[in-house]
Amino acid sequence: MQQELIAGDSLNFLTTLPEYPAGAGWVLKYRLAPATAGGTAIDLQATAEGDAYRIATAAATTATWSADRHTWSAWVEKAGEVYTVDSGQILIKPNPRTLAAGYDGRSLAHKALDDAKAALAAWKPTQRRYKVGEREMEFSSTADIIKLITYWEQQVKAEDVLAGRAEKVGRRIYSRI
Repeated sequence: MQQELIAGDSLNFLTTLPEYPAGAGWVLKYRLAPATAGGTAIDLQATAEGDAYRIATAAATTATWSADRHTWSAWVEKAGEVYTVDSGQILIKPNPRTLAAGYDGRSLAHKALDDAKAALAAWKPTQRRYKVGEREMEFSSTADIIKLITYWEQQVKAEDVLAGRAEKVGRRIYSRI
């Protein structure tokens, strides 16, 4: 299973499980459970291709999936036996082809970092409370703001490493553009 999918794109991949070949009658299933409470789980069943399994879901179907982080689990079934074979997470991203004007696709970390930088730019020693966008922050000094900026910069860098946009080597993070 891939790590990311844009809602409205086709999901199509082939996987093999040598211990549980499709040709021996095993059936491979997936369930994607959204991180947000109240979301709808997604159930998928693979089709056999020899001893391999094909997951193929049309773009029209994935277009209805909610943009969210999902935890997925894969298992095989045969004659009353059930074995979990893999699990992980997939981020289903909103479809940029259908987004409304004004959509802000930045992560929480990116938004918070930008807000903290805006608060630093607007800092006046006589003013301690700031409202930037939907956020309201209160600082005692510029050191408080810089501490917050440092924290959110680390979060953004960690996201970039996880997304493959940067590489962590020791304590340094190198970005790819």
